[in-house]
Amino acid sequence: MKSHRHPRGFTLVELLVVIGIIAVIITLLLPALSGAREKAKRVVCANQVRQLCQTTIMYAGQNKGKIPMHHGGANWLWDVSYDTRDWLVEKGNISQESFYCPSYTHQTQGMWEFSKPLVGSADNFMIAGYIFMGKRPGYKVGNGFQANNLTAMTFIYPDEDKWIEKVTDRTPKNAAGQLVLWADIVLSKTDSRLPAGKNFVTLTGGYQVDGHTAGHGTSHRTGDRPQGGNVGCLDGHVEWRPFDFMKSRTNSAPRWWF
Repeated sequence: MKSHRHPRGFTLVELLVVIGIIAVIITLLLPALSGAREKAKRVVCANQVRQLCQTTIMYAGQNKGKIPMHHGGANWLWDVSYDTRDWLVEKGNISQESFYCPSYTHQTQGMWEFSKPLVGSADNFMIAGYIFMGKRPGYKVGNGFQANNLTAMTFIYPDEDKWIEKVTDRTPKNAAGQLVLWADIVLSKTDSRLPAGKNFVTLTGGYQVDGHTAGHGTSHRTGDRPQGGNVGCLDGHVEWRPFDFMKSRTNSAPRWWF
């Protein structure tokens, strides 16, 4: 007579052991997966910075070597005139998404038309997801310009950095291959390299969403500490610059690093 034996199932202890092993494997894999995702974002970001640089240089090729310096308002280094934005979009075929680093985690709602196309408004600028080192000539007044907040901003290292006006620009220490044109956002409350007190995240300015002040912050971070950023130079090349090699560059609040 045949015996009907049922297959033996897992005991509770065995199930707990298997679940524990899976949890350990996931814990070990998560940092690697997170690192792989960030590396992929860096590649996308670098391509976007390169496209912005090359299109800006293309503009200069059609305008006697001068890069875009359209009139309007500008308070922070990511403020870009609508006229500059629209030329880059139309002539360089740059999408709206390409103006924002995929590693930027703060609110971007309303940035594309930040100052709004209000009748009679002289501001007319967007907030980009990268810093732009083109000179801000200010507001158009008759045949001249009235300064905006960035027009007279000075640099801590004027022998290395400058507001870019032409593709032939140089400084005492840097040629086109070192002069920053477009770059990732690394900004801080103070010139300290330490992240204490959320120095690199949740900075506030005049930007509001739904009536509430919105925070700004640094792209490419590990927690509250910057990893670095993609830097696009006036000769068109793009390089990854680790945060340890960055400097606080501007005599301003907030501070801007590249």
